[in-house]
Amino acid sequence: MSFNLWPIRRGSAHRDGAYKFIGVAASPQPQPELALLYRTGSGNKGSDPLLDPAILAGIPTAPELAAKAAELSEVMFWTDKHSELRQRFTAWLGKQQ
Repeated sequence: MSFNLWPIRRGSAHRDGAYKFIGVAASPQPQPELALLYRTGSGNKGSDPLLDPAILAGIPTAPELAAKAAELSEVMFWTDKHSELRQRFTAWLGKQQ
């Protein structure tokens, strides 16, 4: 689950509740259930001991898989390449019609 995609609107009447939800959802306890549903990996490394080892072995954030992964700062990649990739995608999209 990607925690950088949970905005809270400025001036929200439910600001405190939103922060509470994010705190609970990002904590280790709910992560095993989310991993069962989405198989995208845990958003909190503290949840690894709570996950069924068979499930943990098959998700992208499994320690064994993460150790083999090439290090790439996804944020920096998209920051550096956003304009170039958008232009390439737009050009490709134009050829598809």
